[in-house]
Amino acid sequence: MIDDLARTHAADLVIDPSFGRNPQAYAPVRAMTAPAYALVRPEFTARRSAALARCDAPVRRALIAFGLTDVGWITDTAPQHILPLAGAVALDIVVGAAAPSLLALCEIAAREAISLHIDTRDMSGLGAEADIAVGAGGSSLWERAVLGLPSIVLSLAENQIAMKRALAQAGVIIESQLNGLRAA
Repeated sequence: MIDDLARTHAADLVIDPSFGRNPQAYAPVRAMTAPAYALVRPEFTARRSAALARCDAPVRRALIAFGLTDVGWITDTAPQHILPLAGAVALDIVVGAAAPSLLALCEIAAREAISLHIDTRDMSGLGAEADIAVGAGGSSLWERAVLGLPSIVLSLAENQIAMKRALAQAGVIIESQLNGLRAA
């Protein structure tokens, strides 16, 4: 079973990549917990060395990606805070074709210096080329971590809040607020 909510399961093994999760949370079921067990696609690890080699480079490219479903129109909201940098920083925005903010994002892309990626299959490439990202605190957090990509992390679901706090307490991220949204 794959879980990140520490629920009771009738399973032989639970995999939970949550930072700070104790395997005893699933007792008596055997559990493998911690980011080392995050299910990250191989293309992210394949691009890790090249991405890490760019870590000291100045910020020239930013990535905004909150998942293809675009919870609460967040993908439309985030560019408003970053657009003043457009031109000085190349901006890639990733969204799904069924996202509620797609029309608004298409309008922004038509008049601003940004690249809109709809249903992209190359998140590892976009992440590896970015110098900073804005994204959710779910599984994409681990993809960005594999690439060593500094990120502004927003909690888009309740189950992301506790892990984000644990990461902040461990000094991995800095927790802050962004216009009422939970961000780190």
